[in-house]
Amino acid sequence: MAKYKEKGVKKKPLTDDEIVTILRERVDEVVNFNDSQIAGQRAEAMQYYLGMPFGNEVDGRSKVVSRDEQEVIDWMMPSLMKTFSGSDEVVQISPRRPEESEWAQQATELLNYIYNVQNSGFLITYQWIQDALMVKNGIVKVFVEEYPEKQYEHYTGMSQEDVDYLVQNTEGLEILLQTQDMVNPGKFRLQVELTKMCRKFQIVNVPPEEFMISSDGRTVDDAELCVHRVEKTVSDLRAMGVPEDVIESSMQDQFDFIEGSPERLTRDSIDGQGSWSYGNDDLDEEASRKIWVAECYPYLDVDGDGYAELRRIVLVGDHIVSNEPIEERPFCSITPYVIAHKFYCMSVHDKLKDIQLVRSTILRHILDNVYANTNGRYEVVENMVNLKDLQDSVAGGYVRTKAPGQIKPLDVPQLSGDVYNMLSYFERARDQRSGVSDKTRGLDADFLHSNQAATSVNQMMTAAEQQIELIARVVAEVGFKVLFRKLYRLIVRHQDDELVFSLRGKFVKVNPASWREDADVVVTVGLGNGNKDQQLMHLNSMLQMTQTVIAGGGMGILTDYDKVYNILSELAKNAGYRDVTRFWLDPKSPESQQAQQQLMEQQSKPSPEDIKAQAEAQSKQSDAQVNGAKVQLEGQRVQLESQKNGTDAEIEKRKLAVKERELSIKEAELQLERERFIWERARDEAEYTLEESQQRAASLGDGRVPNRRK
Repeated sequence: MAKYKEKGVKKKPLTDDEIVTILRERVDEVVNFNDSQIAGQRAEAMQYYLGMPFGNEVDGRSKVVSRDEQEVIDWMMPSLMKTFSGSDEVVQISPRRPEESEWAQQATELLNYIYNVQNSGFLITYQWIQDALMVKNGIVKVFVEEYPEKQYEHYTGMSQEDVDYLVQNTEGLEILLQTQDMVNPGKFRLQVELTKMCRKFQIVNVPPEEFMISSDGRTVDDAELCVHRVEKTVSDLRAMGVPEDVIESSMQDQFDFIEGSPERLTRDSIDGQGSWSYGNDDLDEEASRKIWVAECYPYLDVDGDGYAELRRIVLVGDHIVSNEPIEERPFCSITPYVIAHKFYCMSVHDKLKDIQLVRSTILRHILDNVYANTNGRYEVVENMVNLKDLQDSVAGGYVRTKAPGQIKPLDVPQLSGDVYNMLSYFERARDQRSGVSDKTRGLDADFLHSNQAATSVNQMMTAAEQQIELIARVVAEVGFKVLFRKLYRLIVRHQDDELVFSLRGKFVKVNPASWREDADVVVTVGLGNGNKDQQLMHLNSMLQMTQTVIAGGGMGILTDYDKVYNILSELAKNAGYRDVTRFWLDPKSPESQQAQQQLMEQQSKPSPEDIKAQAEAQSKQSDAQVNGAKVQLEGQRVQLESQKNGTDAEIEKRKLAVKERELSIKEAELQLERERFIWERARDEAEYTLEESQQRAASLGDGRVPNRRK
């Protein structure tokens, strides 16, 4: 990732010494800015929150400190925690295209599992928001950590071939013990150690004094340099390959700017804890000593290509432990009150500092006046009063004097009501600046027992909570949204195999390798916000409307089983039951799918009333069909009779025609016989004439009469 692109510029790659020189100069600038401007403000904010003295106290006078900042922050925290931790789903990823819905749901489940289960999501959120309210900015770090996990296994009845195969085909396996198996002669018993590299996505809170940013930075991602100072043990540094001379030089003086920072000292003063640690000659103690390591995230042109790349450079003293390019910085920052174009914005302390100081001063004067009235000053005549008796204010005691009237109490002026009015005025000013008042906290007896309508009370509560809601929206946009986007991209880049985890009583399988690295998704946070009573009212109203829609035949048109399940599950979550499956079945579950199939089959079967009505309809239909058949048969009978009469006439007619033809045939046969006779006679006459003329016998033809067509 290049921040600056200077086309055509080509330089020589930077050496390690040059990198160290550049980083040292930049880090010194960041440290000077942090020490001179920010550290003091954050320490003062912590002191005000803890109610520490201002430093202007006078001996013999009241030193009370009003806890305005502490009250406001502690009353803001429940509302903000309910917003971000009031639900199992801290984040939802919504797809913008239909084909993305499946993996978006998987990503939602995995992100919430990593945040709430693998990491302490509640504590992370609490400390993150508390840091922001108290000291301007809260910082969290999101990164992936790979670590070895060791498992120990035992095998029996193993042959030497089995042992060799196990060693050659199992990565990370080491044989700890191999002995003869007494039960199986010739076999072996094995005790092995299996080392497996595991991966965990970490989200940790960063103390404000350990994170520094360049003064020109407006956000974590666009600053020239971010530095995270982390503590590592000597053993860790040796495992990282840091030379012994570097470790030795780094151990000489560990009271550096972080150990002695005002923020660290103020925080440690709560319980008297200190970070003073000095080395000794004991080897084990030396190996566990902690050394500050600087993780630097600069934009730097290390390879000399003319482009400033974002890199992660780890420094121990002047030694570079690692130097690698990265895609983005692993930090996320939140602030309660945004100031445009600034990274360090405003905290509750910046808004209430003067009010806490003034209220503390007024309270001190009030108490001083009370002390003066209960233990006032006296005018005495010198050498006429026993001063020791006078100073001893034991109840029922006596004061010895040499003469009556030698003691006279001095008048103490009574405070006017304006002093108490001034105290109330600054209390109202505090409430207006912070949005936290007795009304919003439910502590105003007059407000709670008034005859105002519930709607008016709700409107006043809602108006008073707008500042806190605005803080929640800012935290969601600048903090949680960025955090979960970075966590999502980390998962896509580093999780290359399938994950199986338990979520709300069921096992979920996801494969982030198939997700796109930067998908078109919308991250929605703050799902737990709002008053639960108001949520319950809205959910019940939606359930009633859904029932009305279903009763009116709107199932499948305006709603479906999934949407009804969503309402019921939100009702269960609103009641505090995180595992919704204890009460409702997901319509997508196999059990629900089977029940829906059975219901559809049952609905497809007719009811007894339907069967009766259908039978009656069929009976009526059958009667109508029978009557129609009768009419049709009668018509067919009449038609057949008519056809029969016509047929009989036709038959008689045809009979007459046949008889006529028979007569005609007989006549033709008689005619043929007559012609045959005539022909035979003519033939005989011809033969006679021929014989007579030739004086010999003669024959004409074959003696047959030729056939003639009839």
